Amino acid sequence: MQAEQDRLNADEDARALRCAESLWHLPLGYLDLDEEGRILDANAYVARLLEVDLSTLVGQPMVTFVEEVDHEHLLTHLRAIREAGEVQTFELTLQKADEQTIPTDVVVQPLFDAAGQFSRYQCLLLEQQRDGVRLRGNLQAYEARLLHAIREAPLPIAVHAEDGEILMLSKVWTELTGYSVREIPTVQEWAWRAYGARNREVQAFIERLFDLTERVHEGIFQVRTRDLNTLYWDFYSSPLGRLPDGRRVVMSIAIDVTEKHRAEEQLRRRALQQALLADLGREALSGIPLETLFQRATEQVARGLDVPLCKVLELLPDRSALRLVAGVGWKPGLVGTATVGADRDSQAGYTLASDQPVIVRNLRLEARFSGPPLLQEHEVISGLSVVIPGLQEPFGVLGAHTVRHRLFTEDDIHFVTSVANILGLAVERHRTEQELVLRREQAEHVAAFRSRVLNSLSHDLRTPLTGIIGFAAMLADELEGTSRDHARLIASSGQRLIDMLNAVVDYGKLEAGRVELHPEPTDLLPEVREVMALMQPLAAEKGLALRLEAPDAPVRAMVDPAALSRILVNLVSNAIKFTDAGYVAVTVREDADLVSIEVKDTGQGIAPAFQADLFKAFHQERRGIGRSHEGAGLGLSIARRLTEHMGGT
Repeated sequence: MQAEQDRLNADEDARALRCAESLWHLPLGYLDLDEEGRILDANAYVARLLEVDLSTLVGQPMVTFVEEVDHEHLLTHLRAIREAGEVQTFELTLQKADEQTIPTDVVVQPLFDAAGQFSRYQCLLLEQQRDGVRLRGNLQAYEARLLHAIREAPLPIAVHAEDGEILMLSKVWTELTGYSVREIPTVQEWAWRAYGARNREVQAFIERLFDLTERVHEGIFQVRTRDLNTLYWDFYSSPLGRLPDGRRVVMSIAIDVTEKHRAEEQLRRRALQQALLADLGREALSGIPLETLFQRATEQVARGLDVPLCKVLELLPDRSALRLVAGVGWKPGLVGTATVGADRDSQAGYTLASDQPVIVRNLRLEARFSGPPLLQEHEVISGLSVVIPGLQEPFGVLGAHTVRHRLFTEDDIHFVTSVANILGLAVERHRTEQELVLRREQAEHVAAFRSRVLNSLSHDLRTPLTGIIGFAAMLADELEGTSRDHARLIASSGQRLIDMLNAVVDYGKLEAGRVELHPEPTDLLPEVREVMALMQPLAAEKGLALRLEAPDAPVRAMVDPAALSRILVNLVSNAIKFTDAGYVAVTVREDADLVSIEVKDTGQGIAPAFQADLFKAFHQERRGIGRSHEGAGLGLSIARRLTEHMGGT
């Protein structure tokens, strides 16, 4: 942006230089003098008049080129002009190097800076006839040359009198504004056409110019041309004295800074648009409702483009039309209800079909499509529209419109496209979140259904199984031989079914999040010893040693005693189940703030390929007819989940 600003400043300097050059090429003598009467600058006309090289003039006292008898005459006039602070005219005889004299008329204007301090003298030289008598024809030639210089100057120039009459306009003025003196004969007419609502304010400012005694910088004004374009002119005005009828006259010179102003405005707008995009992106990430985000987007686009109308159109499910879901500047009641066609005959439909940004310079002259009633009712002239994208199909269209002619830039297109992309991402995020909510609700429904089924199975199966186990035990006590063995097998099989049923029900509760644990400070050793005593008959039945390695002092931790007991039973019983010879050892360790319980056995071990699935539900290392051990494959999974529920690993 700094490089762009430097370029604009260089262009401004070049325009100022062209302005100065136009003054120095007037067809009459023009020079500047300092306080002592030394030449600061002069134009080529003066050098030709004195028959000297232009470079030798600068720095020389003016009296060097004046007849000796007029030396004091010149200095006296300069002092008087400076003290009076006004333009004066007097006669002066110049002298060439060959002592040939040149009678001239001199017009001198003193110039002062903003603090009121003297700056320099501005002088105009007009050669008289040889005999020193000024002839009317010479004056007329001077006037003609001056008028020609103003008319052909490469800048907008206006000469106007204090009664409001515009006496003259340069060609450039007419070319840029479209107005000639015939169309704007007075300042009042010019102000009304060029300044609109500000015309009275500008007229009052112009009237004050006739009290000037020196050049003044008026500043930059916004000027409306005949074809309704807007220019930005930097005005300078100087008094020119009085007309023969006594009216005071001012010459106003303008430097056209429209390009610089527009470029600076474009830089400001670009910075604003970037800030608005950042704000909108943050709001989109915050998860605000889509309706609110759409409305904020239209407000940001209207501000970033400085347009009165902005809209978000949503494509209806049947793709027949687009509905106005958010907007700025539309008549009351239209947002939420108004629709436009989705075919190529509307700007929005054409935008969807082309999938490219669409710019309309003048909707009334548009040949690609017609303006829908929504735009015609609001007297829309220019517009810009882009597609709001989606993963599968477009969501809709984002549009901005004006009621005056507007040329949208590439930066404007990038800005609106970026806003549309933010909206598209927000829509897809909203849809994804809705899908996740739906899936979660479905999963919760499935989990609740599974829990009800498990509870029902638990109740319906536990009662008959308990009866079967009880009667099988009674039969085992009364029978002998093979029959007793069969009865005992029935009882043990029933018990395995109950154990499996309990595991499935417990796992279902854990999955549904319906297990309530109550951790409390607990000495772990009594709980471990109780489980070891419970598991001792099972180990003895397989000829296994059951060992406990623990410190003598209490080992305390925050646990739910019942949950800890269930974890230990699952781990130890699992170790006994898969160990055919040797021992199962339980080790309790305390290290600083960490307590660990380790179960180790001398079984066949776990294959590396199965270790990743070790704690998964319903998983066993061998399945189907290759299984050598009974069980639902839930013991380790339940143990892990209970441990994690208590904050362990």
